[in-house]
Amino acid sequence: MQNLKEKLSKLSVLVFGDMYLDKDCIGEFSGISREDQHLPILKIHKEKYQPGGGGNLASCFAALGVKTTVVGLWSNKNDINRQIIEQSFKNKGIDTSYMVQPGKTLVFGKFYTTNGNHVFRYDTVAEGMTDEAENSLIKNLKQASLKANFLACADYDESGTRDMVCEKTLQPIKETKLPIFATGRKAMDKFKGSNYILLNEHEFEGQPFKGSFEEFVKSFNVSSLIITSKNGATAFNKDGSKNESKAKALEGPLDTCGCGDMFYAMYASSLMAGYDTETSLKLAHIAAGIVAKKMFGADQASIDEVLNNLQT
Repeated sequence: MQNLKEKLSKLSVLVFGDMYLDKDCIGEFSGISREDQHLPILKIHKEKYQPGGGGNLASCFAALGVKTTVVGLWSNKNDINRQIIEQSFKNKGIDTSYMVQPGKTLVFGKFYTTNGNHVFRYDTVAEGMTDEAENSLIKNLKQASLKANFLACADYDESGTRDMVCEKTLQPIKETKLPIFATGRKAMDKFKGSNYILLNEHEFEGQPFKGSFEEFVKSFNVSSLIITSKNGATAFNKDGSKNESKAKALEGPLDTCGCGDMFYAMYASSLMAGYDTETSLKLAHIAAGIVAKKMFGADQASIDEVLNNLQT
């Protein structure tokens, strides 16, 4: 593992997906409002702003030292939410030159009490994608893929509107013949033929596909299906073999928000760096465990944190 950091620094990933802005507010309930509704007041002590959805996945890759480029939709430059997420990407060294506007910078607003309880959430309403935006995405994906060693897709949109991550926009990605990793919350049919699909148990159960993990691998023609749960992860491989890894029990207050993205980024990066499946699962669990201990919304594990945990 001594060369892990160096190997990851030589990788380049293209992340295609829904780029959200996470707004996390942390405070305490104190008092009742004077309005007729007599609402409880959450007094905010701290606010956090960072990329969410596919943006968090990109941030996870960047935290590991992988050169990261993002392709997705966001609003015009006058939108404050676009400004915040763009500056955050810039601070993380993420290339945003292939992002497409006009779209809409979607927001997840999350409210926590200081003891870690998640008490409220709001989501901005998504807008349907246009033909013009779709054509721009296809053009940018073709160009951005020339700089990448592998591709990571994240379809987190559950709005029911016209989807940005669709068979048409995925076609230029599949034509590159680069390794493709994918995850999603809805039907995964669009990702048939990808190399690796990563889902947690709940996401798999929510798919229209009804069958075993092994049947999914055959039906979707993937090299490997990786299923995660609170107890660990299993890779179901095309040749019929399985690789299993148990998750280490964690103590203290935990926040699992963003752990799946961190697992995804570490697993994909490790495989692309040349490590075997079992080693990659182990590293992915370590990285996800680090994130679980970081409270109040999604976070990332740096490559140095992963290496330090390997030594303990």
